[in-house]
Amino acid sequence: MSIPEISLTLDSIEQLAWEDIISDSIARECSDYSSQFFEHAKGLEAAGNLEVSGFFVLLGAITSFHLKLDDSDQPFHPFFVIPTGRTASVDDLNDTHLAVLDLLVDDIADPELQARVSDLLWICRRDYRRAELAVNAYLAAAAVLEDPLHWPACMHRIERALQIGSLLGRNQAPRLRILETIEEILGRYNGEDPLFLSARLMELLLEQRHGDPNRYAALAEKAAQKAEQERHWHRARNYWQIAAQWHRRRNDESQARNAQINAAETHALEADEVLHRDPPDHGLAAIHLQGTITALRRIGGMGERVDEIHRAMLGHQQVSVASMQASEQSIDLSDAIEQARGRVRGKSAFEALVALVKMGGAPNVDKLRAEVQHQIDAHPLLYIFPARMLNAAGKTIGQRGARSPNDDENLEELLRAEMLRHAVLHREIFVAAGIEPDRQQIWQEHPLRPHDFFELASYSSFVPPGREWIYARGLYAGLQGDFLVATHLLFPQFEHSIRWILHERGVVVSRLNDQGIQDELDLNRLLYLPEMASIFGEDVVFDLKGLLVERFGANLRNTAAHGLIEHSGFYSAQSIYFWWLVLRLMLIPIIARQQAEASNAAPSASSAAAPPSQNGSGETNSHPEGTR
Repeated sequence: MSIPEISLTLDSIEQLAWEDIISDSIARECSDYSSQFFEHAKGLEAAGNLEVSGFFVLLGAITSFHLKLDDSDQPFHPFFVIPTGRTASVDDLNDTHLAVLDLLVDDIADPELQARVSDLLWICRRDYRRAELAVNAYLAAAAVLEDPLHWPACMHRIERALQIGSLLGRNQAPRLRILETIEEILGRYNGEDPLFLSARLMELLLEQRHGDPNRYAALAEKAAQKAEQERHWHRARNYWQIAAQWHRRRNDESQARNAQINAAETHALEADEVLHRDPPDHGLAAIHLQGTITALRRIGGMGERVDEIHRAMLGHQQVSVASMQASEQSIDLSDAIEQARGRVRGKSAFEALVALVKMGGAPNVDKLRAEVQHQIDAHPLLYIFPARMLNAAGKTIGQRGARSPNDDENLEELLRAEMLRHAVLHREIFVAAGIEPDRQQIWQEHPLRPHDFFELASYSSFVPPGREWIYARGLYAGLQGDFLVATHLLFPQFEHSIRWILHERGVVVSRLNDQGIQDELDLNRLLYLPEMASIFGEDVVFDLKGLLVERFGANLRNTAAHGLIEHSGFYSAQSIYFWWLVLRLMLIPIIARQQAEASNAAPSASSAAAPPSQNGSGETNSHPEGTR
């Protein structure tokens, strides 16, 4: 996006009363301001007032940036602004734009906007005065946004302020003021925080090696015990782990170990809770007990307790085998958003992720074929001419023939092309009505981090050894909504997973040319190997082909690999669906593991047969599987 040049004077800008545009904003966040500024610019442009319109485009652009705290040097990244279709980056700002912002920044009344402008001036000009202003503005914005039930917005402002303050000097006033603010907030909540704001603030203090370990060890334990009383197990685990870190700061390894054991036992308490449901969920209980075993093994010296829990886990797995059934839901689009959010709201992080991946699956190939056949028969005139698939540049990238009832091969080509096109629409609806509402609800309720996905990846037979952190970072980026990063990280790893799974079953996944060179097969070949259907099921394989490599489908893998997708394209429904599908394929083996272990009656506590794969409707395909 090209931001227009600005030639307005400060006096003329002040006469615009431009802050009134966002005065009624409820969210008080830049993401909300952006659409309002862009909308106002659009109206001015339509009226022919291009000079003033350009000023509001500038404001819309800088408030559209996505704040990424893991990149402290350049935290503002381009973000696709859905209402306007505009994108912008920090690189679009020139000296004139920065000069205009510098004239405005001291008098901006809204702390959120003042923080954004002063931070940009600090990044682009390394102006220390603006850095100090950004710290103060971020703290003021955090105070406005502070809400213990919707805590991330407040937390992100404090964390960004601390990043800047630390660069200004460890013992300088800005950093010390931020740490004082953090301790003041922790004192106000005093371990009564209903969610994770206090947890994240204490983690910041630990990172900065600041704060009284005695005070905060006690505070973390109080919060952990409160969470246990409220049966909020993920929160309890988080606070027990934080308590263990504070005890280590006190050089008290005994109390640190006790806190770690308490954190591990929350998995067992969670298992007990699901067993008291009506009906009890033995499969989920087994998964929680497996979490207890893993955590206790990391602590060490807990062999007797591990054996006890392992025996209980095997018993629940055997009970669950007979009752395991596919979970598939149809979604009424009229109230789909609330219905989808309700599916994951209030659940533990793991249960919410399980609900997300089990809410649907690949479209059934036979049903899709029947649907397309019915449409062709009902509307034959729509298919009497050949059709071409064009890309954004107008180039032909695929074509199919016309309807020809007497030509079976031509009719099959038509059916397949239309099935692929219908599958694209299926994904669009599925993302809008299910995946996105669920993802946003999970991200709002649970402070997941990459290491949480690392643990899941470590348990999954879909993830090859040595690739766990790459999957973790890709899945975490997708949960955040950063599908640009998620897609680039997950595409090559997903391809390798498919290759690895086929290789584990004795399938040749490379080719030898006449010169003796061995090249690995890519997805364009792997997905068409006959063994794929027996491993993943026909529905999933059709879905993967259409999503990733078919010209009449989304062809996502090939267009991304060849640089044919622009920035906004990585936030499309197809990219979001790919992230969800990878998460599903990673979690399904974990969910099904107890079925495999019960079937194999594994006697060893240290070995677990990896589960069979599942097709799109959740049914299990039996096949040999290696151990992890």
